[in-house]
Amino acid sequence: MLTTTHLRSFNLRTKPSVNQTLRQNYHVASYRKPNSPTKQQKIDVAFEQMQEIKTGDQHMKEGRYEQAYEEFDRARKIAESQFGDSPETRAVLRRVFDASLKLNKLAECQTIADSLIKSKTELADQMDGEQLQVQIYSKKKEWDVAVGLYGDLVQRSREKQNIPVLANALVEMGNIYLLRSDARQPQVAQSLYQQSLTNLEKAHLLNNPIQVVALNNMGCALQLQQKLPEAEEFFQVALKAIEKIEVDNKEMRGDILSNIGEIKHERGDVKGSQTYYGDAVLVLSDVLPKNHPKVADVFYKLVFST
Repeated sequence: MLTTTHLRSFNLRTKPSVNQTLRQNYHVASYRKPNSPTKQQKIDVAFEQMQEIKTGDQHMKEGRYEQAYEEFDRARKIAESQFGDSPETRAVLRRVFDASLKLNKLAECQTIADSLIKSKTELADQMDGEQLQVQIYSKKKEWDVAVGLYGDLVQRSREKQNIPVLANALVEMGNIYLLRSDARQPQVAQSLYQQSLTNLEKAHLLNNPIQVVALNNMGCALQLQQKLPEAEEFFQVALKAIEKIEVDNKEMRGDILSNIGEIKHERGDVKGSQTYYGDAVLVLSDVLPKNHPKVADVFYKLVFST
């Protein structure tokens, strides 16, 4: 099971947790211009925005993308009216983008990506916008365009020595070489994942979600090449690494457990595969609805793994 995630979801970069957003907005609320809303009024607005984001995040986890979009859109309007063009507003915009991409609202996705690319505040925001733009082309399955844009992003991030963006772009480019059914190239993907891991190691940026995704997806690339012992080794390393990161990682952990179960089954270890599939079902059921397709898929593998 290929794991995909995006840089703005990482501690290394932008998308803050609900509590982080609240703390940031509380700080903004502490400053008051003459005749502006009181501190308490602004804090109340920050709490309202936090609730919209929290509810939207839960909808996203459970696959209710339309409801998530509505919650995030309300949070965006609150942020834009109270905080203008701020890090808090841009963090909400990224959530709106994620929901819009799931709903195939590509025009809105493009508007959000363009707004970040044109941002005059931070280079990181501009590069984040470029990553969102590539996701749009990937969604359209315009793979060659997406690979070209990721190549440009790799070059720019390397020149700017922005290792998180570089590492993530390499992972996402590798994912394309595994996802595109017309020209799947697991060897190329493997090389890109290794480059990502090497850059993270050199920069001492270990134990973060980029590394976990690169390790897991390296296992997928090796599995497609029928290099099963090596694939299992990478999955096991990913499983150990994910325990050391401070993000909401249960779904990703469930994916890795399922991958190990699949490898065990392919290698003829039925008992081992059932153990890992069972653990995966328990973990995924804790964060996803019981009838979620991912939970159902792993449960099916567990039942028929004999």
